[in-house]
Amino acid sequence: MVVGALALGALAVAVAEGPGLTLDAAGLQHYLLAVFLTAAVVAAGLSPIHIRHNIKVILTTVPLYAATMLLPPLVAGLTAGGGVLLIELLTRTQRGNTPSDIATAAGRWLLIAVLSAWAVRDASEAGLPMPVMLIGIAALMFCCDIVTGAFEIAPMSNETPWRVMGVLVREASLAEGVQYMIGMLAVLAAWQHPWSLALWVLPLCIVYQSFKYAKEMHDGTGKLLEGLADAVDLRDPYTGGHSRRVTELSKHILREMNISGPEVDLILSAARVHDIGKIGIPDRILNKPTQLTPEEKRIMDSHPQRGAELLARYRDFSRGMEIVRHHHERWDGKGYPDGLSGAE
Repeated sequence: MVVGALALGALAVAVAEGPGLTLDAAGLQHYLLAVFLTAAVVAAGLSPIHIRHNIKVILTTVPLYAATMLLPPLVAGLTAGGGVLLIELLTRTQRGNTPSDIATAAGRWLLIAVLSAWAVRDASEAGLPMPVMLIGIAALMFCCDIVTGAFEIAPMSNETPWRVMGVLVREASLAEGVQYMIGMLAVLAAWQHPWSLALWVLPLCIVYQSFKYAKEMHDGTGKLLEGLADAVDLRDPYTGGHSRRVTELSKHILREMNISGPEVDLILSAARVHDIGKIGIPDRILNKPTQLTPEEKRIMDSHPQRGAELLARYRDFSRGMEIVRHHHERWDGKGYPDGLSGAE
């Protein structure tokens, strides 16, 4: 990784400065920054945080933003593109990426960095206020990343680019926003003392651990709720594995209806835990072999509401609580708990 970073840094400066390179103080500074930022991009890229299938958050935004703000356009482009290229090559066997996937990933970041660095140069020459320039370049990079990333991911996920853009904006905006804020602070410090960039390694590690912990908590909560749903199914010998079967049937229906995007994850998650409210139903009612009394039926029919109330306690799963609450409603309005009818 370090050797590759050195080679790419040297190449970036050589291309930018032209043949017969003689490194003066400015050229040497660009070389060292290119090396450091390329290595930072690669190090961050080897530890992604997976959000959902084919979509992940990678803490490469800070070094990519710093490269765009601190280096000339060609150097910034080769630093960003070269760093991403090294990531793709080092993880090719693990991820199974094709040469075209690798070229696309590296090429789009080379393009984003060059265009953004040119915008930095033009903004500086125009005398744009520093806060406006910092925020404007971050917004430009974010938009370019979302758009080009959506077109890169869409063929792999069998979703439209527009749906992927929506998912990326919703799922990655917080992580990207935090990174751009850190990047702005890093750039401000580097303009005064370039060596201060090295001090941002620790804050980035803390940010990475925080996002990773949050994702692990989300996944752990999901597995806990699914475990509770399975426990409910096991309490009733007539419905063993019911939630899993409903989830599989829902998946097939969604596929036949050609529905894709974030709604699919929401529906399947809700299907998986739709009967979780039965955990509050006594065994004498849940497993009663004879007809339920009116009072017992009232208690049994409360399980959708109980399930929705349980999911409401978990912010990450609260979006599915309406599906859970209304999974026993009927088109003719004779369902429960709210007696909804038609498309209500």
